[in-house]
Amino acid sequence: RARVNATTASPSGNGSLSYNQGNGVFTFIPPDLSTAGGSVYTSGWQNFGTYGTSAVTNFSHGLGGEPDIIQLQFKCTSSDLNYSVNDIVYGQDGLSDASDVFGIYSDNNSQIRIVQPYYQRVRIINKSNGQPALIDRTKWQWRIKCIKMKRYNK
Repeated sequence: RARVNATTASPSGNGSLSYNQGNGVFTFIPPDLSTAGGSVYTSGWQNFGTYGTSAVTNFSHGLGGEPDIIQLQFKCTSSDLNYSVNDIVYGQDGLSDASDVFGIYSDNNSQIRIVQPYYQRVRIINKSNGQPALIDRTKWQWRIKCIKMKRYNK
């Protein structure tokens, strides 16, 4: 019978890792990265454009430089694909062709430009079966989150 001995150490952030020798389970609580030396911009929720148009939206993020991370989020506003109201899906898993893709452009150090797909088609993973499926664009909204990481000198 193998036994693991764990030493409790102080994390450098506000996360933690613990080990229960009784049941052999490690528990990891990640640190809150929202305050980890960077700047975050989150746009308001946006409705999808009209089918057959390519809507363009510009956001002034004010991060003081081009973002290091840009994340697209989708929020369910009325049950669809086995998601409940206010469920949030990150990114666009399961894309099948270029007509499903949001164009995300950093125009300069202070703006992000989002171009919605011409046919306003977005595929996400169906929550119950794990298969990509088209959303009903009238039942979802989208937003972006931009993160500019703080640079540290060694």
